[in-house]
Amino acid sequence: MNKVLVRFEEGLIAFLLLAATILLFTNVILRYVFSNSPTWAEEVIRYIMIWITFIGGSVCVRNYLHVGIDIFVSNAPPKIKKLLMMLAELVSALFCFIITYYGYENTMLVINTSQKSPALYMPMWFVYIAIPIGSFLMAIRFGINAWKTATDRLDDNNDKLDMSTL
Repeated sequence: MNKVLVRFEEGLIAFLLLAATILLFTNVILRYVFSNSPTWAEEVIRYIMIWITFIGGSVCVRNYLHVGIDIFVSNAPPKIKKLLMMLAELVSALFCFIITYYGYENTMLVINTSQKSPALYMPMWFVYIAIPIGSFLMAIRFGINAWKTATDRLDDNNDKLDMSTL
């Protein structure tokens, strides 16, 4: 299941980055060479970047790339360090679940009000749903990280710390 999720996240991000790059390049050429660019291109790029941000957040959690203040954790004794790491991961998972809930509520409001994007007239729920999906994926990843910390399994290549030293 993890491999499927990893492939989905990384494949989606790669595809979206490629699409945004091609679209941006084409838009720049059309604007500056031909003095004519599509009105919808900037909107699509903005929406693609929103999706990349929220799905990329999950990839960052998986690879321990989120910014954190770890001065207390770094200077704590090994058992306290493990406890603090688990607590931080569980609080982060809880926060992401809260964002998932409110993101879902917000998406449902957008669906019920039938909001459309200004240039494409595309349903705006397609953009807003990136929030609960990305937050849910981050929450799952934080939960997995907390489990790895609790069971001393942080020794894979993608993991931040080798818990066998604790």
